[in-house]
Amino acid sequence: MQFADIATGAGSFFKPQDNMDAVAILIDVKRLEPQRPGKFGPKDAIHADIHIFKDAAALEAGTPDVLQGAIINQNALVRDLSNIVGQATVVKLEMAYFKNIGKDVAVFRQTDPGTKQKVIAYAVALQEAVAAEMDDAPDF
Repeated sequence: MQFADIATGAGSFFKPQDNMDAVAILIDVKRLEPQRPGKFGPKDAIHADIHIFKDAAALEAGTPDVLQGAIINQNALVRDLSNIVGQATVVKLEMAYFKNIGKDVAVFRQTDPGTKQKVIAYAVALQEAVAAEMDDAPDF
């Protein structure tokens, strides 16, 4: 029997503008939803569990804000994540000017190696804790 988590959130949307100052963001990409209907027409969307380390203290303590089952629908972000469905990445956000649309858009950038290692250590510890809980779960 294989176990899977279901989203416990209300399908919240990831808002890059609210997380521009985060020191690191761990994104566990669950699936790509092509041509999701929306207010301005259909567009691709990513469903992911997102762990946001707002500051260095949250990173050191391993206490991120977590969005489970969040939807990412910004084109530049979806494009970057669409190739890593089923995998995770550690990033931060920056604004970049896109000449073809004439405005600044949030994009992912790599974190420094030290920050990335701390986030990976958090993710490994989280996976180990989940595995331990699954071992203790009753067999039906």
